[in-house]
Amino acid sequence: MQSFMKQLWQYIKNPLEYCSYDFSVRAILLSALLCLIVPLLFKVLTVSAFVLAGVGLPAMTSDKSVLPLCFLIVVPPIVEELGFRLPLKRSRLNLCISVAIIAFVFSKVICAGGLYSEHLLCRIGFAIIASAVINLFLGKWLQKVQFKNFFYSMAILFAMLHIVNYSHQTLDVSQWLYVICYACAKIPGSILYGYARMKHAMLFCIVVHVINNLPALLL
Repeated sequence: MQSFMKQLWQYIKNPLEYCSYDFSVRAILLSALLCLIVPLLFKVLTVSAFVLAGVGLPAMTSDKSVLPLCFLIVVPPIVEELGFRLPLKRSRLNLCISVAIIAFVFSKVICAGGLYSEHLLCRIGFAIIASAVINLFLGKWLQKVQFKNFFYSMAILFAMLHIVNYSHQTLDVSQWLYVICYACAKIPGSILYGYARMKHAMLFCIVVHVINNLPALLL
């Protein structure tokens, strides 16, 4: 455990784009445990602090009423991991996929409603165009930017994704503060998922992400 934590800490301090995979059972189990516990811990701390402060927590927008549970269990983790973790192994294709997904997700800020159930054709079209334009003009730069900056930028972007899960028009100041703090609380878990993607590959991240989402979806 100590050697694993030391290796993890060294990677977090100095993320490396080119590192060998580690598929040992021990490393995979420890990574899975951390990827499940750390996000939950920060979520509980954030929610508890605002509840104790008497803030009425805003409800998240949801696709539960219009999309089947099996879709919500499987598709969002795949989409989010492809968008925010796939490009950590930088290639032109990976960056194209990532930019398209990020554009699609954040387009929800403009289009109210469910992330996967409202204005899909317009948002998919916007995502494709945004990906083509950004990769045409910034693709080479994105592949050359210092990996440490790229790694942490993707972790922060993933955390900010959770801001779009709320209906912004109905939030008061204290609820806005909660939404921002809730998103920031996702950063440690996002960094861990980034490490897991680099050391255990994409499938690991998707599976753990599915498991992480299950309690909230089922309850």
